[in-house]
Amino acid sequence: MEEASKQPVCFKCQGLGHVSKVCPNRTMVTRQEYYNFLMQNMDELVEQEQELLQQVLMQDVAALDFLEN
Repeated sequence: MEEASKQPVCFKCQGLGHVSKVCPNRTMVTRQEYYNFLMQNMDELVEQEQELLQQVLMQDVAALDFLEN
């Protein structure tokens, strides 16, 4: 995780591992577009995490029911 944070970030495309002066990408990404992209991915990750937690909770409840009987 620390290695990723040490990589340079391109201000032109928001890519990792290079700077805007030598950016290989032709597409410009505004800060707002980048922020929207991050928020969309964050929302999807939160939904996935909630689904996984619900599955684990249901398994725990099933295990407790089994032990009680």
